[in-house]
Amino acid sequence: MQLQMAQLQAERQFDSSVHANPSKATTALANRAAALGAHIFEGHEVKHVAEQNKGFHVITSKGSFQCGKLVIAAGAWAPAVGRQLGLDIPVVPVKGQMWATTPQPPGVIKRVIYAAESHSFWAQKCTTDYALGSPANVTHDAHTKQKLVRHVYGRQCRDGRIIFGGDRVVCDASDYKIDQDGIRLNQEHIAELLPVVKGLEVETTWSGIMPFSMDGKPHLGPVKCMQGVYVATGFSSSGFMLGPMAGVMLANTILGKHDDILASAEPCRPGPGGIRLLVASSARLPSKL
Repeated sequence: MQLQMAQLQAERQFDSSVHANPSKATTALANRAAALGAHIFEGHEVKHVAEQNKGFHVITSKGSFQCGKLVIAAGAWAPAVGRQLGLDIPVVPVKGQMWATTPQPPGVIKRVIYAAESHSFWAQKCTTDYALGSPANVTHDAHTKQKLVRHVYGRQCRDGRIIFGGDRVVCDASDYKIDQDGIRLNQEHIAELLPVVKGLEVETTWSGIMPFSMDGKPHLGPVKCMQGVYVATGFSSSGFMLGPMAGVMLANTILGKHDDILASAEPCRPGPGGIRLLVASSARLPSKL
């Protein structure tokens, strides 16, 4: 196995790497936020957002809210929210797929595998195509859906299950359908790298929609062309890793403690990857509803 890994085009190894269960970690963060006074409303589909009385009015499927400052942190659905305010947020929905084996003995895979082959490919070939709506660092051609590069990541969980994934396919934001051929090819690729997983029973598969920015950089900070609006999106497949600290940095920015490290994630940066004002904002509600 060591020989096979050494022959890869690209490999990253971090001896001190750690991992966490995204579902459990997210729930823990939400519970802590609620304990500190945050109000979390689940199942509220945003129906309309508009400027009103030097602030914003948000209408959802279960009620309405007023706020002085608005944070758009809607992942792949951020463009839909932005359009209601006259903002073009260049983020594209990209589907990723995962699969998990039945529980295995501890230590079958001792480290988190972040990537294999793909980063070398992306360093040499840009997949961004603004005309086709294809963002940076995807695995498939946005038009033909032909696979461009193999990309894998995975780990062994505390309960013994081995989970892996890899595909990054431009899709509709509502397309959660599993591509079984993609799962099979990913399994074959993993078996080449780690023969120990070959033939293991797959217990479950799932998919998710990720927000990919056109230029590969996240959008984090104030939208300078619309006072009072902030964004946190475009984290590609790294939202779970970057999300907690991104939240801290954005909160500090709102409180007037801006960090220069956010310059590379400037939402209204030059070039096609930056957020733009579609039209002079006409998304205003009357003073009385």
